[in-house]
Amino acid sequence: MKNSILAVALILLVTGSVAGQYHDPVYVAGGYFTTSSLYSRGFWLADAKNQTYTSLAPTSYRSSTVLMDADNRRILYSVQGTTSTSYPGPIKSGIFRYDPATTTLQTIMVDTLTLYRPCHLLINQDGDYVFGCQSRNTSNVYSYHIFRIAQGGGLTTILSTTTMGNRHYFSNAIVRNMDTGNYLVNNGTSTPGLYYGILDVADDGTYTTYSTGGTYGWYGYYSMPQDHDTGFIEGQYLDTIYQLKPGTSNRTTLWHPGRPGGHYMRYACKFDLQSAASKRWVAIGYFQTTKNNTNYYAPVVFYIDQKNYTVTNVNVDPKKILPTQYNHVYTFDFYRGRHLQTVSTGTRQWNIHISCPNFPGKNYALVLSASGYRPGIKLPDNRTVHLNFDDLFNLSSKNMLKPFFDPGPLQLNAKGEAVGTIDLRTLPPKLNIPVWMALAVMDPQAPNGIAYLPDTYVMRL
Repeated sequence: MKNSILAVALILLVTGSVAGQYHDPVYVAGGYFTTSSLYSRGFWLADAKNQTYTSLAPTSYRSSTVLMDADNRRILYSVQGTTSTSYPGPIKSGIFRYDPATTTLQTIMVDTLTLYRPCHLLINQDGDYVFGCQSRNTSNVYSYHIFRIAQGGGLTTILSTTTMGNRHYFSNAIVRNMDTGNYLVNNGTSTPGLYYGILDVADDGTYTTYSTGGTYGWYGYYSMPQDHDTGFIEGQYLDTIYQLKPGTSNRTTLWHPGRPGGHYMRYACKFDLQSAASKRWVAIGYFQTTKNNTNYYAPVVFYIDQKNYTVTNVNVDPKKILPTQYNHVYTFDFYRGRHLQTVSTGTRQWNIHISCPNFPGKNYALVLSASGYRPGIKLPDNRTVHLNFDDLFNLSSKNMLKPFFDPGPLQLNAKGEAVGTIDLRTLPPKLNIPVWMALAVMDPQAPNGIAYLPDTYVMRL
């Protein structure tokens, strides 16, 4: 009976008017301030609702990436090390994990040379950590790599400039390509006409070109947001909104607001599909005011409407308006915002970790599609269900794909969590196809019984 109710709810989702219920925006942001005070390094919780900006790990130097781990509880981050006397140290370069509940800081891997400058991290479909990294040897010769750290430890190389030619380098941004399930990597080269292109890189290191870069391609600096409605790379960098289409050579400037009224949007930018019905970006930066010839700075979250480019800013913590200190935010993530994540449990087997901490005890539906996430299903309230109707959608919505796909108990526990499974051991090997997965949280009190639609997830089978 529960399965049929969930299938009917998904049909209502398509045909009815839905007003989504969204969790309060809380972000974890990383970077550094302009001084070496304890408040001024590492990463912070930026709570836009309660207006608090809380330092979590003051012992790091510069956090190039901050994101939620696969369990959606701990925080994963990378550190660019330093031996500077301006900071307590020496701070070793590497990958670390922090648990806000226990204030436990765990070292995943450090290496002064191999991990000389680790950049943007992501978690792949197996639960492994993948990141771009600059390495150096004892002779100060530099090389660039895409590394993977497996769940059980151990560093392997996915792609290296040593096999591509040393005129190439991997810059800061790396994300999952929603169209292929591979990695989109911000790739640079000193060759004229190929600046800041993007590669689509598979787990085995093979790659194709998303964009050559042309005169000036994508330079998002730790951000590479992909629009779920178009598949384009599109987002804010400093005071400009850029767009880069696949197969093109150069980025397009969509909007250039400048820095009116002392507002400074920094480097990191994400699409906000989680906390508002209308499409928007989130950027984090600061607001500058001048009093008695002294500049004062406040940490600010910016919401940028994607349709008309209006900016709404939230002073995250009025108590933290400080003179001569401003925040260089390189990276941020939605705190407790990783709702779907697959983790390998064996050969061609995965657990599907479902985490919606704002909806404990609620029923949910987990649905697949083999034909993509766009154009998706348009809703009357301007939202989009980023999944396409096809046979796989129909079968999975009725829970008819066991044992290959088991959506789990169909009810979140007291922590808002559940686990499903994917098991392909009896299917032909090397399918090498992307599959998309969408989650809907149910609530009888919500319009049409749908409380929440988190981001769609892609994996490659």
